[in-house]
Amino acid sequence: MVNSIQKLFHTDRWWGKTILTAFAYTLYWGVFYGSWFLIPYNFFYDRNIIINPYLFIGVFALIIPAISFLIPKFFKKVFTINYTFLYCMHVFLILLSLILFVYVGLNLAFSHFSIG
Repeated sequence: MVNSIQKLFHTDRWWGKTILTAFAYTLYWGVFYGSWFLIPYNFFYDRNIIINPYLFIGVFALIIPAISFLIPKFFKKVFTINYTFLYCMHVFLILLSLILFVYVGLNLAFSHFSIG
């Protein structure tokens, strides 16, 4: 499988590594963060469903970023890269995705309120 990924993305060249990295993080963001925007708006306000806000925050602040550390392990198998650079880039992108998710979520939440 690793050989087919290397051939598909041409990971021996810099642009192949860049495309693979962008694809992997976009897929990760779409699955773990983007899927939450597909949940119906009334899901969180249904009286039969009780969602603990600490559980919700724990999932987004701890569990999803912890799962993301599988991405650098995958990159180490596919192509050679400096580990310090890889993990610094990874932490930056995961923090950026978390900040963007919170910003978009708050923006959507406050857009439903109108003043006046």
